[in-house]
Amino acid sequence: MDADMEVRETTNWTEELLAVLDRQQTLADQLAALAGQQQQLIDGQETDALLNLLAQRQQLVNDFLTTQNRFAELTADLDQRLDTLAGEKRDNVRSRIDRISALLADVMQTDAQDQKRLESARSDVVDDLEKVGANRQANTAYRVQAGSAPRYTDRKG
Repeated sequence: MDADMEVRETTNWTEELLAVLDRQQTLADQLAALAGQQQQLIDGQETDALLNLLAQRQQLVNDFLTTQNRFAELTADLDQRLDTLAGEKRDNVRSRIDRISALLADVMQTDAQDQKRLESARSDVVDDLEKVGANRQANTAYRVQAGSAPRYTDRKG
């Protein structure tokens, strides 16, 4: 009877782990798709749409973190549990974990590149604003004060 319980427990654990990995894969796929859209919005300087997309991404990240907590519980003794699985199932679990990890690494790399592009764009805006301020000061310095007589006049005027 103990062997039957162990088989059922292992089967339940495997099914639950695979369900969590399926959910994580779906969320990671959605994050990757939004990362591509994010790049386009940054390039197109579509700020409002970018902010909406970032809100969507934050919800996906929150959902992923929820699944990650359950994943951590299920994988506390992952190596020992995987040793109890048949080779095909064990390889399937490891493969899924590796795919999700690789996809999330790609998303993080894209985010790092996007952050650099946003910082560069922000720097360009700051530079442009400084130029506007300098031009305004120059215009003010050369402006003739209202009501003041010209400083230099000819003999007639």
